[in-house]
Amino acid sequence: MYFLTFLKSLLLTITLETIILFFLCKLFFKKDNLKTWKIILTWIVASTTTLPILRFVLPYAFHNYTVYAVVGEVFVTFVEIFIIKYLLDITRQKAIIASIACNLFSVIIGLLL
Repeated sequence: MYFLTFLKSLLLTITLETIILFFLCKLFFKKDNLKTWKIILTWIVASTTTLPILRFVLPYAFHNYTVYAVVGEVFVTFVEIFIIKYLLDITRQKAIIASIACNLFSVIIGLLL
């Protein structure tokens, strides 16, 4: 049952954060030469790399939920910065903005749900 919940959250995360990344790349970073498939693939790689660690590994390391949530989101954000930077070939500053924006949006949506 937990795995099914994980798959739903993975799909929701990929969908929402890919939309944010797409708009950031196209509207704010002015990366019109980036193909849509590359943006989608980048976020699939980022989410499928980090979300399993966040959901299956880190809860065992941090028993306090607040500490787990903060450390987990910081970890995810840093890992995704590198994934975004290298797969999309954008500057480190843009990768930082993208990762923070995507994860902040995801956290807010998660709190609302």
